[in-house]
Amino acid sequence: MAVVHNEGDAYIMSDEKIEKHIKKLSSQVKNLLNKENNTPKAIHKIRIKSREIISLLESQQLYSPSIKKIIKTSNKLRDLDVLINEYFVNLPKGYYKLVNLEKIKENVIELRNKEYKKFLAYLKEFTSFEIGFVHKEISKIDKVNEYNFLPYEKKELHQYRIFIKRLLYIEKSKEQKDKYKIKLLTQIKNNLGIINDNRNAMKVIKKLAQNKREIKKLTQYTEKQNIHLFEKTQKVALKLGLIKSIQ
Repeated sequence: MAVVHNEGDAYIMSDEKIEKHIKKLSSQVKNLLNKENNTPKAIHKIRIKSREIISLLESQQLYSPSIKKIIKTSNKLRDLDVLINEYFVNLPKGYYKLVNLEKIKENVIELRNKEYKKFLAYLKEFTSFEIGFVHKEISKIDKVNEYNFLPYEKKELHQYRIFIKRLLYIEKSKEQKDKYKIKLLTQIKNNLGIINDNRNAMKVIKKLAQNKREIKKLTQYTEKQNIHLFEKTQKVALKLGLIKSIQ
């Protein structure tokens, strides 16, 4: 996998740190394709490494379509992996019979296998690419600081989570790391991640469930968990000065 940096006829230089991350990503992808490590955790690590690279590139106003596509082609796969390995596992057993989750789980696994094949197909293409960086005007991450409070709506909260991830990756890449800030940003990222995963889980379950009425109780349980996590996250965001107030 070659790495090239060009924009038209001009070469764009990236730093050694980005090159190091790309080599690590390449190694992770090859291990997955060679079945040396093809677990859901390994897939997630590929996504994390890709996002780290994207964040570092954005700090230099650079963009890599081929790396961005790793995230895009694995989004559904990641949602299904979380649904199978986290949401179903952590759900109180009483809900299994209530909405016939065992049958739903079978259908989810079938969907997951299809998405996994699509992801592998792209990774095989990716290994033959020359990874190109191009200049791109990227919105400043400070834009999200216009929020006076943490939004709960799905779309806005998702954008805020992306903002937090970028802050976290950039903070981790600094020579002088602020460990306390990294700890709090990680808490926010994880909490918002669970809220997002819960929402995606319910979206899939609602599509597959036969008895829509009984889904209501499961929805109420999940929403209660999300609100609890959201309230905890508000306090951490306020402590970091990322929001001005709690509503």
